[in-house]
This record gives sequence, structure tokens and C-alpha cells, in this order.
Amino acid sequence: MKKYIVVLMIAVALLAVLLVGCAPEGVTAVSIHSLPERSVYHTGEDLDLTGCVLTVVYSGGTAQQVPVTADMVSGFDSATVGKKTLTVTYTAEEGRTFTTTMVVEIRPRKAISIEVHTAPARTQYVEGQPIDFSDIEVTVLYSDGTSSVRNASSLVFSPTVATAGTQSVTVRYEDVSCSVPITLVERKAEGVSLSLAEGWVPYLYRHVQYNADYTLLSNWLVADALYNDATTGAARITDVSPADFWLVEATTLSVTAEVDGEEFRATLTLTPVEDELLSMNVHAPLYVEQGSAIDLSAVTVDLTFAHFTAEGYSLDLDLIPLSVSLPNTATAALSQPLTVQLGAVSAGTLVDVGIERVVALEAESEDIFDNNVFAVGEVPYPEKLMLYAVYNSGRKELIWRMGRPISAEVIPPEEVVLGQTTATITYGEFTYTYAIEVIPAEE
Repeated sequence: MKKYIVVLMIAVALLAVLLVGCAPEGVTAVSIHSLPERSVYHTGEDLDLTGCVLTVVYSGGTAQQVPVTADMVSGFDSATVGKKTLTVTYTAEEGRTFTTTMVVEIRPRKAISIEVHTAPARTQYVEGQPIDFSDIEVTVLYSDGTSSVRNASSLVFSPTVATAGTQSVTVRYEDVSCSVPITLVERKAEGVSLSLAEGWVPYLYRHVQYNADYTLLSNWLVADALYNDATTGAARITDVSPADFWLVEATTLSVTAEVDGEEFRATLTLTPVEDELLSMNVHAPLYVEQGSAIDLSAVTVDLTFAHFTAEGYSLDLDLIPLSVSLPNTATAALSQPLTVQLGAVSAGTLVDVGIERVVALEAESEDIFDNNVFAVGEVPYPEKLMLYAVYNSGRKELIWRMGRPISAEVIPPEEVVLGQTTATITYGEFTYTYAIEVIPAEE
């Protein structure tokens, strides 16, 4: 019996050894056999596992090399810079997983070239003029194959001022650059700009005049020369059209100005600005013949606004929307009203129709004496006086000539008294007064 038991135990042991020797090998460890060819990346780049191989060790002491694939790697992020630890995971056939690690570095992406995307508008410069490339844009090509458009705020320029011999400007971004050609030219005027003098406003109904020979009529308009180096200078206005007009609507001026012997033309539009009308004065003929029409060109209006005065506007221009009431000239009558109104403001004057009358006395000259000193009791006749009666029709009638009246209606001066300083000649309701000196009479 014991003999059978021993044989059975030996058989079981042999079977166990046999079973162990026939069992499959299991994975016991993994390690990096070879790192990928790239261990440095720039931001935005994808993982490249070329050359990366994993060593898989089995329980029987054998090993094999397995290429590492993207689905085996975790932890790669190129959005931020710095060193990144990547985890490589290997899953064995029996489902067990084994891991190992490797390190890569993420650096900022690198610009490798630039080229002009939007050229600068200005490429011609005068020597000494600052170079303005503020509107340039360049395309930057990066090491990861991407590109971006950069404006002037990201770029460095050299030179920044156009100097003699300058033919191009170097545009630099990080460590790459390109050249943009420029041309040096002589400083010269390219045109003129027009503006209104400070404080001058194109008020509605303003009488606008320009005459290059009369400063007082010309100081409201200013012309500046525009040079090719972006500077300005003086320009002399030689012609303005229209040069004399009433500003009743938007008016475009055509102006010629001279700069360095060359003429340039420019335009400026005056847009009327309303102002408050304060008062008016009307000037009209004092006399109109019965049955005749009033000459509107002889009727003028002065308009006083808050900021300016428009003087001498003639009614025949028919530009300002005035309401006019004229006298009836069919019937002879004195002091007929002529009224003008603009908005809420009105004014007027009186016109005589068909009746002629004296309206003033007028001396031909103020030199009326050889000697204006008279003794008490003398009559101070002005021996050189030529005095006229002026009628409402404009007609003049001589009423005093060379020291004596020639009209019976003239009342000569009276005898002088001590202390008297003036004497008077009377004609109807009008008087002519002149200065005299009175001395005591000789005894």
C-alpha cells in the first residue's frame, strides 16, 4: 500500500512540473527602448512619435520591442510652454496595463519668415522726413507651419527717418525681417488746403467779398500749401470765384493759390449759419415822380445781426426773403411810407411822391471866410460862402453866393453882439450855422 502511495505522489509532482513548464509567459514590465526623434515642440504643434519604441518584458525572461502609437500616450499639451511628462500605457493580452514616462519640452512657436501682406500707402519721402509705416501689415510664417497677419504695433522699423541714400526700410518681427523699398524725392508743394480764419463764421445773409488787393475784404479766407513731406506752408491766393456774393445758400468757392511759383486750385463750401436779426435800417430815394415806379436798386437795407452787420443790400437783388411795402406813386403826396420786414423785424423810411421840397442846406466848401472876426454891430457875412438848397429830388439850387444872398427867401445873419460865437443863415425851415469871433467896436 505504501508503495502505491509513493508512486502516486511522484506522478503528481511530475504532472505539476509538466503543467508549469507549458504555461504561457506573462508581461512583467515595460520601458522606453528609444525616445522619439523630437523632444522639443513649439506651441500649437502636434505630437510626433517617430522613432519611439517600447520594450515589453515577459515573465519567461524574453522581451520584445513595440512601436509607440498616439493612443498609447497621454499628457501631451502644446497650448502652453514648459516641460511636459508624457505617460505611455501598454495593455497586455490578459488585460493588465503597464506604464512608463518620457519628457518633452514645449517652447513658443518660432517665426521663420515674414512677407508684406498690406503695403504702406506712402513710399515716397523727403530727406529728413519721419517714415510712416503705420498702415503696413505683414504675414508671419511660423515653425509649426501656421501663419498670422501682424500690424505695425508688432513690428520694428529701421531706419525711422529718411536719410540721404536710403533705398529701403527693414521691417523686423522677432528674429526675421524683410525689406520694403522707398524713394527719396525733393520737397515740393502738392496742393493747397482752404479754411476760414479763426472767428469768421459764414452767417446766413452775410455779404462775402474777396479781393486779393484789399486785406480788409480778404482776411476771412486762409490758404495753406501742402508739401510732400506732410508739412504745410504759406500760399498766396490769386483768385476766388465767386468773389462777391450774399450768402443765402451753401456756396462752393473755387480758389486759385500760388506756392513757389506754381498754381494750385482747391474748393471750399460755405454752409450758412443762422444768426439773430436785431434791427434794420432802410435807405431809399427821398423823392419819386408821380406815376413812376420806385427804382428798387436805389433802395438798400442794412441788417444788424447779433454777430455781424450786412450793409447795403439792394432790394433789386431779390436774394433775401424780405417783405416790402412800397408807396403808391399814382397820387402826389408827401411822406409816403416805404417799409421792409424780415421775420419779426421791420423798418422803413418816408418818400415824397410828386412834390419837390427842400430837405437840407449844403455848403460847397468849409472855407467861407477870409477873416471870421467881426466887431460888435457888424453883420457877419461869410464872403466866400457858396450855399445850396438841396431838394428831395436831388436837385440843388444856389441861394447864397460870395457873401450875399441871391434868393429873396434867404434870411441873412443879424448884427453880432459881444460874446456871440456863431451866426446863422436861414432858408425856410433850414438853417446854416457857422463859427465867428466878436470883438468890441472901436470908439
